[in-house]
Amino acid sequence: MKLKKLFSPKALVDAVRTVVDIFPAPSCFLAVWTIWMLLYVTDVIDPSDNLSFAFPWACCLGFFLTTAVSIWTEYLDRMSLRKPILAIATLLVIADFIIILVYGTGSQAGEIGRTALMTGIIVAIFFLPLSKGLDKGHMTAYTFRQFTVAAAAICLALILAISIFIIYGTLEALFGKIDIRIFQALLVIFCGTAQGVFYLRYQPRRKEIIHEHPDSLNIIAVCAKNIILPICMVYMVILYVYGLKILFTWTLPNGILTWSVTGLSVVSLIVLYCIQPLCASGNKISIPARRLLPLLMMPLIVLMSVGLIYRFGEYGPTASRVYVALFAAWAFVTFLWLSVSSSANMNLIATTFAGAFIAVSVIPGLNVSDLVNKYIHRQILTVLDGHKLPLKVKGLKEVIASMPDKEAKLTASRIAYLDSWDDHTLVRDIVRSESKVTEWELCPDSLDEEVLPGTVTYDISEEITAIPEGFNTMQNVEVHYGHTQPRHYTDLQFDSISVNIPTDSIAAHGLDTPLIRPVNDTSVFLLTDINIHQGDSTFVTRAGGIIFSRR
Repeated sequence: MKLKKLFSPKALVDAVRTVVDIFPAPSCFLAVWTIWMLLYVTDVIDPSDNLSFAFPWACCLGFFLTTAVSIWTEYLDRMSLRKPILAIATLLVIADFIIILVYGTGSQAGEIGRTALMTGIIVAIFFLPLSKGLDKGHMTAYTFRQFTVAAAAICLALILAISIFIIYGTLEALFGKIDIRIFQALLVIFCGTAQGVFYLRYQPRRKEIIHEHPDSLNIIAVCAKNIILPICMVYMVILYVYGLKILFTWTLPNGILTWSVTGLSVVSLIVLYCIQPLCASGNKISIPARRLLPLLMMPLIVLMSVGLIYRFGEYGPTASRVYVALFAAWAFVTFLWLSVSSSANMNLIATTFAGAFIAVSVIPGLNVSDLVNKYIHRQILTVLDGHKLPLKVKGLKEVIASMPDKEAKLTASRIAYLDSWDDHTLVRDIVRSESKVTEWELCPDSLDEEVLPGTVTYDISEEITAIPEGFNTMQNVEVHYGHTQPRHYTDLQFDSISVNIPTDSIAAHGLDTPLIRPVNDTSVFLLTDINIHQGDSTFVTRAGGIIFSRR
């Protein structure tokens, strides 16, 4: 492709026309996304939170999903099925758009499910496990071309984005305030829409892949063999040395080993994929690497699994632990297959990973996150059986304090795990709190292993339910933060309300009488509990109280 042809006006018009002819559905989603983003960044529309996520997500999902459908029907020579499948895909995108619009992004399970779905679609675009009339070499060439086109589109977007920012900064420095919305619109067009058109225009076509020259594959393969493979082997040696240390000292693996082996597994699979052309040509380094790398990875996966099993037994499951365990099982089977089969289909490996990720993540109520959360919720209810739920944070802490130390810490951590900053659905029947419940709030003070020297906690008053005479409303407020306090005082910020209290005095002498501070002409603040740390500086880690008001 010649640059003068690539960037000429006629070439750009021809590129758009070609893209619309070959990929009409992805082009429609890209056009809708462009219109939406232009309206959004220029403040023409001010959408709700759900709509501001749902619309661009649906456009991106539709773009990639319909692109995958178009590619697969072409390479499988099933062009007659393209239109009906594209219609079904579009309906699925619209359905997800409506779900987000009505119910929001949902829980952690919903977010993971959409991530898995997008991962599967991307894998379907970049890897073809089967194709009519093409062998494994052709399919590897297709994948290499896909990555090359995607990388070129990303690099071009970065160059254009940097150029736009430089132009904007220069104009603002020379002429004063410049309306940034114009440049935001330019970013949408040149760093979003144009890159989408570029990516679709240079999609590897089936008839082109058949004639792909082997040299274009060897460039990536040589880089993988000479750069990534040596780094991979050095990292593997480090993990093997650590494994020998564990064996001789008879200790459990460090938690970081899980992520180290997971990352090394992914890199090893990338290397094995990239060196395929060199293995086919009989390269003396690539062929032994192809045979040994899968064998060397399996003991490390077993070592990682030992640490996982311990954490499952000691702390119970979490969604991340289950996902890592499933990945470990998939990776072990994959490396075992690669070690016994010299002709394994590497594209099929990528597809099985995406398929497995989708299978355990997408189905509502039956995905890993939902199942694990339900299990943890049942375990909490079992431990708290006999107590009238839901409890306030203070009451729940007292109940947890009556448990054995190990069970208390585990229960507190499980409740904190289920709760989130903006959605308390999973713990609403356990604890009454409008803010996220943290583990250190629930753990008994005797279990707080990270209490800093000088930390003092005051629980100043009993639970107050009656409104004092002269006031007619009361509001419980609470704040969690760490902030260095100047001049021995701190301003507690509760939404728009600021209350000034003598931090040092409380830490040094305590409170003989309740601390009451005026908030404004109609309200006062009563401090009910506070946690203060005094060291090199003084700061509040938690404070709560009641605001009494007159209307």
